[in-house]
Amino acid sequence: MSSRAIPSLYGFASLVCLLVTNAALAAPGPALAPLRGVHKLDGALRLRLDDARHDRAHLVAAFVQTRDREATQSAIARLGGVVGTVAGDVMTVRLPAAHIEALADEPSVMRMEGALPVRANLDAARAATRVDEVHAGHAPLPYALTGQGVIVGVVDFDLDLTHAAFRDEAGEPRVIALWDQAVQGTPPAGFDYGHLCDRRAIVAGGCLQSEPGRRHGTHVTGIAAGGGDDASPYGGVAPGAEIVFVDFGAPPGLDDPHAALATAVCDGAAFVFSVAETLGRPAVVNMSLGGHFGPHDGSGLADRCLDNLSGPGRILVAAAGNEGAGGLHRAGERVFGHAAGVASAETRFVAFLHGAQPSMQIDVWTDHDVELTVRLGALDLRGEVVMAPAIEGGVLAPTTFTIDELALGPVSGASTTPVGDEPRGHVFRVDDGDGDGKEAGRI
Repeated sequence: MSSRAIPSLYGFASLVCLLVTNAALAAPGPALAPLRGVHKLDGALRLRLDDARHDRAHLVAAFVQTRDREATQSAIARLGGVVGTVAGDVMTVRLPAAHIEALADEPSVMRMEGALPVRANLDAARAATRVDEVHAGHAPLPYALTGQGVIVGVVDFDLDLTHAAFRDEAGEPRVIALWDQAVQGTPPAGFDYGHLCDRRAIVAGGCLQSEPGRRHGTHVTGIAAGGGDDASPYGGVAPGAEIVFVDFGAPPGLDDPHAALATAVCDGAAFVFSVAETLGRPAVVNMSLGGHFGPHDGSGLADRCLDNLSGPGRILVAAAGNEGAGGLHRAGERVFGHAAGVASAETRFVAFLHGAQPSMQIDVWTDHDVELTVRLGALDLRGEVVMAPAIEGGVLAPTTFTIDELALGPVSGASTTPVGDEPRGHVFRVDDGDGDGKEAGRI
């Protein structure tokens, strides 16, 4: 075991600065006993328990890892929840907030993680990929490859079904299914939310979509599977493929109807693979999406849910490169969506991008079970940093910022109990407790 902890600091719409210091490694101990009750919940879900005191009926989206799928599904149904995707030992679930702890108490449940928001990412495509040579079948390829016989699935925001790039030479739509997760209608088999447009509805021009004004999904789908013609000369990677599109978003009934959650991404990928399996085709699912929450090392249940879906004929492709170095820019100033470093007795400051929302969140992850001292800060009117404790000696310390006689907060926090050698996470949130809306302008 290393003599120092290596925290990964991830945040979006978060505080101006973060200080991490005094990370003393806990002494190695015996193997961890199975987690029980609330200890199975990650920091995000523990914070939702606090929210549930005010509205215990709202639905919460989460990932659940189970050692007995039938027992867990039975418990979820008994508690008024709904299972979406079952991917190996991980399932996506929507459950009333009041029953989160009850589900965690079930012996079949190993751990639970809250569904955190993701957002649209798109980086350069086709550059240096030699796609034209693949389409032409240049050696060593045995023949031309254009995606014929393959399903290209895209999980994204909005698709322009009328675009010429998504029609074949006869002018017929190449999109064979579209699931809009944010529209109330007829959901696909196995799910209880959203609306499915099949090929017949798409051909007839009667596909209902929630927000057809956004174009990120059209852009991404064009790169993945657009067909070039005189009107649209910039063809995609697989112009011969058929397309299944998932316009993803929050299922109706969740506490934040505008959120795009990681559970919906896994549901979308599972839907694409189910369509492809019915047709006996291989499928590639593109997700030009990302987020700044979670451990970012593949150990989170959102990652495991997708990993468990993949395999021969089931390929997942995700965005990469947009923010790989952690840096974002705002008005010429470099700030961080995420950063990584080695915690020690010396302090380290990391400036993070804050957003326009009064509620802000930041994650701190370590690769070992360590004791950290973490302080969150904000600038006062003189440009000086005012610090407030978040963790002192491994103990969470909720607090309220007072800056220039202005109360910001409160700050609440929760920790994720590590499972075996997996990383430990701490999540902090600053809320607009007095409803003055000034948090977004000062933090």
